[in-house]
Amino acid sequence: MAAHDVEVLHFCARVHECPSGPRPDIALSGRSNVGKSSLINMLLGRRKLARTSKDPGRTRCLIYYLVESRWHLVDMPGYGYARVSREERRRWFSQAKEYFQRREQLRAVVQLIDMKVGPTADDRARVRELVAVGRPLCLVFTKADATLLEGGREWPLFCNRWAGGAVEPAGHVQRRLRLERRDE
Repeated sequence: MAAHDVEVLHFCARVHECPSGPRPDIALSGRSNVGKSSLINMLLGRRKLARTSKDPGRTRCLIYYLVESRWHLVDMPGYGYARVSREERRRWFSQAKEYFQRREQLRAVVQLIDMKVGPTADDRARVRELVAVGRPLCLVFTKADATLLEGGREWPLFCNRWAGGAVEPAGHVQRRLRLERRDE
């Protein structure tokens, strides 16, 4: 989905600083160094829109991207491996919790899971939190190419069991959506 009109709109250290108005938010959540910035660049068809880094924890606030002047893609700070103080981690956790619970414009959360590491305790806690507040959730397993090349062919089965049978290859989902549109 190469977007033609994308801009970095806003950096928010606190939830009350998020843009107001009717535009919906789609948030990207995941541990530090899971590939959120790479996914943003791929989805929006830009090479260096979101900065990528080998050092985890570089995203320290909510970063709002305005896409096609219609919706926001929100890059959230990662959790887990970042080299930051416990106080900073607590602040990020609190910010995420408040964002998930109170942000009226939040329509869905894309939760990234690193297939090289597998779902961590932090990943499981985040998924439980999102389910508890009733936010629509999409799981994306990153680094699958490297994992499958290293002989991890059992990963798709594991991911499907972990997600309760809700994992479908992207091609199947696209085909199903086309069929559903034809039926309408």
